[in-house]
Amino acid sequence: MNKKNKILFFLFSLIPGAAHMYIGLVKRGLVIMLAFVAGAGLAMMTDVPALLLLLPVLWFYSFFDAWNKYHLPEDKLAKVQDDFLFFLNGMPQNMRSDPRFKKVASASVLKIGGIAAVIVGAYLLWDKIIVNVLSRLLSETGAGILSEVSYRLPQVAVAVLLIVIGVKLITHKKRELDSENNDSEEEDK
Repeated sequence: MNKKNKILFFLFSLIPGAAHMYIGLVKRGLVIMLAFVAGAGLAMMTDVPALLLLLPVLWFYSFFDAWNKYHLPEDKLAKVQDDFLFFLNGMPQNMRSDPRFKKVASASVLKIGGIAAVIVGAYLLWDKIIVNVLSRLLSETGAGILSEVSYRLPQVAVAVLLIVIGVKLITHKKRELDSENNDSEEEDK
């Protein structure tokens, strides 16, 4: 059983990621906390309230994962890998321990983070500077259209992103199933 103060732990567990940090899983807690804040910020910035529905899922994950870790014996808690890429812990051990895999996974996460930063920065530049300048140069009708397009742009971007993710997931699963079918056909021969 963990020796940390149970009341403090409970209070920290109400804040996504804070309880993980309290029991020593600082990197995991930081990732959860940043994901929660980024999700809320993205929902507000894009004016897509449906994204807010993901926040309770992340909160419950954080709460129950922290409590499960809290109730681990000290020796087992010490063996829990505190890694920024903790979600890869479900992968087989031989893959996770391969330094090439971690390097590729880290590079992929950094690439996605970089792309996200560029997109958010470009949107803020567009929304805060370019739209204001163009609105002053255009007629009232043109400025109204530009304002409406600028307002709807984040919603359209999120919709397109969700469609792309969905298509990738579907095609990946189809390739996986096709591969399994081909393997089973070869075994039958």
